[in-house]
Amino acid sequence: MTDLEYIIGNTLRIGVVVSIIVILIGLALLLLVPGASRYSLSVIASPTSSLNSSVIGFGSMQNGLESLDGVYYIMLGLAILIATPVARVLLSVFWFFQKRNSVYTVITAIVLINMLVAIFIIPHFM
Repeated sequence: MTDLEYIIGNTLRIGVVVSIIVILIGLALLLLVPGASRYSLSVIASPTSSLNSSVIGFGSMQNGLESLDGVYYIMLGLAILIATPVARVLLSVFWFFQKRNSVYTVITAIVLINMLVAIFIIPHFM
């Protein structure tokens, strides 16, 4: 097994574990540091909550993380969780390219493009 195969194999495991840890840190901050978040637990847990990624953007992420706002840690954990399979597919493109398997390189590149379009382009039209 090559190094890249090992990295690709562990990408999902590591990404999910890191994501869970960051989300749990955010949850702990919400529960243990009252008033640190601009959002109360009732607002966060409400089925009609307007709190989503359009309210908390990546531009404000650094300030929220520095102020130990648990909501921003949860959002970061979710972003890591979403980025994990994208990273795995990207690494697979490089691996197939390295193996000179042009068919799988193209197929995997198409999958990567589809994922990126679904994440970054399609939400702007909804």
